Amino acid sequence: MKPLLFKEISLQNFGIHMATSIKFSNHSAITILTGANGSGKTMLVEALQLVLGFTPKTPRKRKGQATYVAEHADHALIDLIINNPLIDGQRLLKSSKPRLQPLINRNEVTIRLKINKDGSSQHYLVTEKRKGLGRPISKDELRDILKHIDINTKNVLVFTEEGTISEFSKKTPLMRFRTFLEVTGLAHYQDEITQLRNDIASFRQKIKPLKERIALEQQKVQLLEQRAKEYKEKIKLETQLHDLQHLHQWAEVKQLENQEKEIQNRLTTLKNTLLTLDDERNTVKNIIQELKEKKMKLELELEEVEKTLSTIETEFGQLTEQKKQHEHVINISEKNVQEITIKINQFKEVLKKKIDPQINERLEELRRRIHEKENEINVISPQIKEIQERINELENTLKKLGKKIHKRTRDARSPQRPTEHESRLVRAARVMREKAKKNPRLNEELVGPVFNLIRVKEGHEKWESAVKRLCGRHLYSFIAMSREAYEQAKNIYDQIEPRIRSYIEVARYEPQETNKIQRDPLPSLPPEIHDWAINVLEGDPACLWWLSKNLNSLLAENTINPNQATDIAIRYKVYIITQDGESYYLPKGAFSGPPPPMVVPLGGKLDELQHLEENLDHQTFSDIKEALSEHRERIYDLRERKLNLIEEVGKLKEELQQLSKGNEELQRELSQLEASHHQHVLEMKESRKQLEEISKKINVLKKQKKTAIKKKKELQQELKDIEKRIFSQENKLQEIIEEKAKIQENITTLEEELFNVQNQLDEKLRNILSTEDSDRLSNLSNDIPGLEELEREIAILSAKINQIQATEKDEEEYLKHLGKFEELKKYLSERERHLSGLLEDFDKRLNSWKEKLLIIIQEIGKNMNELLGHKYEVALRVKNVHRIDQTELDILIKEALSSTKSLDTFDETKKRNEWRDLSQLSGGEKQLVAEAFFLALHLTVNTPLHTIDEFSQRLDRDNIGLALAMVERASEISTRQAPYQTQFLLIAPELEGYKINPNIRIYTFAQALTTQDEETMRT
Repeated sequence: MKPLLFKEISLQNFGIHMATSIKFSNHSAITILTGANGSGKTMLVEALQLVLGFTPKTPRKRKGQATYVAEHADHALIDLIINNPLIDGQRLLKSSKPRLQPLINRNEVTIRLKINKDGSSQHYLVTEKRKGLGRPISKDELRDILKHIDINTKNVLVFTEEGTISEFSKKTPLMRFRTFLEVTGLAHYQDEITQLRNDIASFRQKIKPLKERIALEQQKVQLLEQRAKEYKEKIKLETQLHDLQHLHQWAEVKQLENQEKEIQNRLTTLKNTLLTLDDERNTVKNIIQELKEKKMKLELELEEVEKTLSTIETEFGQLTEQKKQHEHVINISEKNVQEITIKINQFKEVLKKKIDPQINERLEELRRRIHEKENEINVISPQIKEIQERINELENTLKKLGKKIHKRTRDARSPQRPTEHESRLVRAARVMREKAKKNPRLNEELVGPVFNLIRVKEGHEKWESAVKRLCGRHLYSFIAMSREAYEQAKNIYDQIEPRIRSYIEVARYEPQETNKIQRDPLPSLPPEIHDWAINVLEGDPACLWWLSKNLNSLLAENTINPNQATDIAIRYKVYIITQDGESYYLPKGAFSGPPPPMVVPLGGKLDELQHLEENLDHQTFSDIKEALSEHRERIYDLRERKLNLIEEVGKLKEELQQLSKGNEELQRELSQLEASHHQHVLEMKESRKQLEEISKKINVLKKQKKTAIKKKKELQQELKDIEKRIFSQENKLQEIIEEKAKIQENITTLEEELFNVQNQLDEKLRNILSTEDSDRLSNLSNDIPGLEELEREIAILSAKINQIQATEKDEEEYLKHLGKFEELKKYLSERERHLSGLLEDFDKRLNSWKEKLLIIIQEIGKNMNELLGHKYEVALRVKNVHRIDQTELDILIKEALSSTKSLDTFDETKKRNEWRDLSQLSGGEKQLVAEAFFLALHLTVNTPLHTIDEFSQRLDRDNIGLALAMVERASEISTRQAPYQTQFLLIAPELEGYKINPNIRIYTFAQALTTQDEETMRT
């Protein structure tokens, strides 16, 4: 039997996998991962891709590898164990690097990948001798090792991604063929043939304009030959034209001299006008400046008047408001004085009639009896207090003795001993407690450690193990009851030895946060959920407050369904721990190991229990209970007597209050009314006095306001007059400026025109003087014809010259184009030979492509028939092979016959009623045939591992069984072609209720596997 290469993969802190291990079967080459969505199946395949150097095509890839690291961890680890057997005296795994060969020359090779929180990663070869992660290797070294077992990152058939098969079944024959080319690696043939076809078309397109260009060059050569003959005639005409142009230049010089004199006269007139306008502008500017200064003074004066007026208005408003308030106070006071006077008179009349001696005697008797009863109550109260203190003392003694007996019993049946970590926690807490005792105030205000001051509520003892695991190291925390105690405790904490200091914590108590220690129940919880962990604890409020901040977990029975517990943890974002403390469900999904165990009991003592008091050494537990019962009976009698006395005193006081209410209350109310009457009279007098003063001030302000308003109107009118004058002068100034600008513009224009005329004149003279025969023509300057006559003669001569297109370069152009014509003819001959070679190469490549395509199609069809032979017969048909960009792939099936039909013997006309195309099949059949097609593709390559995601998707009950049978046959077929046994790793959402070969290893993901020793979970 050939060996299996992939043995086991382990994940640690990888996504939702805290500690997951998958062992591949030793008896079968097929492993199936099944379970609910989101349970981590695809994530495990991604881990396998990463450790083998592949890049997963998932959304995580865009966010980087850092997203694979669990939130609570700083890195993730993936370990892959590969068998490396000896075959013909050689190992399957090899390396071209001599330094790596000793590390892989063993029966098993472990490849490890570490992914850091920042997204970086590193591969390692794990060895027993090397400590730490192992020997670091690069990705190139990893590929060099894996290529010897046919693992190549360019081979897309090693990992078939999710949705690939279902999407293939929906595609058109054209898109199906393109997918086939990409998967089989034949796409490059299609690209090469398409490129050759494009090159041939491009060459043909280039040859056509080349021939047209040759014909055009031939016409140019003939034309240039004719024009060369006309060149001599053109030379004679150009000489005559040259003489006429010199005469024309002298005529232009005379015209320009006349223009220069006329422009200078116009400039002189405009400049004189400009000087007159400058004087007038300065006069207007001075007038405007004087008016603006006067306006500024008036505006300042107006601003002062407006400020004064605003101040008067503000003060007037305030005085008016004060006047209204005082008038209101006077009205209210007068009304109150009248009402209080009436009430005083009424109370005096009532007091005169209220005189009864018998009531006074009854009041004295009631006061005496109340005094006697209160004295008796004062005697009973100390007795009750003394007996209650005795009862509390006996109850404490009884409780301590009971705890001592309970502790001895529990210690006798609890053989657990503290772990090394817990011993360090105890030591650190004892050091902290001893140092705190040296400060008396801190000793009172520092609470802890926590486990000394809390306990499990009565009836909840069976949950103690789970609660202790949840609390963990928080049991050894100390809580400061005030800010000063917290600062002192932190100073002591910082002085403790660093290697034991980190085992404990010091927190500050916030009393306002203790109101919500009790956790409310959550709705829609199953009966297996007991309660919040914090709700089963009682004891010191500060300790419970501290645990409530760090303890957000539910307690559950051991029998709770794991899937249900995971759903609850995710929905309510809480942790769930079972009663025995062996299972721990996370709020982000999946399943994790429980916290480390804690042996120290809740409600234990850090120091040894002190001896009981000496008087308890001679009493038994029953004697204390009997004495406690007697004291409780006596205190019950005293409390009943005290309650009866209090009730009698209450009745006597009520009667005394009713009798004495008349005179005392009336006299007291009368005094209050008289005092209120006097107060209102004083307030009324004061308000009237202030009202008179405010009225005087208001009259003065009215006069000031009238004067200020009159002054404001005068200033505003004067400002308007000045603004009109300024506006008029500014308009006049603007007219002067505009007129000056126009004159200046005319001057500039005339100067530019004069400058241009002078330049033209100088240029003309320079041209005339630089001419070869200027001396001859200068003698004729006095008898120069007119410009019009010269221009007419020049135009006639120029027209004749222009009609002759020949130039002195015509002969050179003729020879040049003749040589170019010969070169183009030679280039055309070479391109035609190259096109012939391309056509020959295209025919060879197309024939080679057809042969290889036919071989692969026949092999895939053969493999599909062998995989589906018990139910279907398959035929593959390729259409439009010559038109490679429109080639289609049809997959035809029918019920299985006694003999398999090959592609060569397929006759569509005879089997038209029997064969069905892939598009004519039902959803389940279409998916099954697509599964068979991809398995057949997998069989065309050698690789020790084939991974197919969502294998059973869209398959019904019967087709899932057929698909699994196809995988088993594919495993047998592929193993024949390689030195190893080919392994298949399939991902299926659900396989419940199917009969599956017992040799196939199935992992059901209700949650991530948590230990490497966990048995295989099988549906």
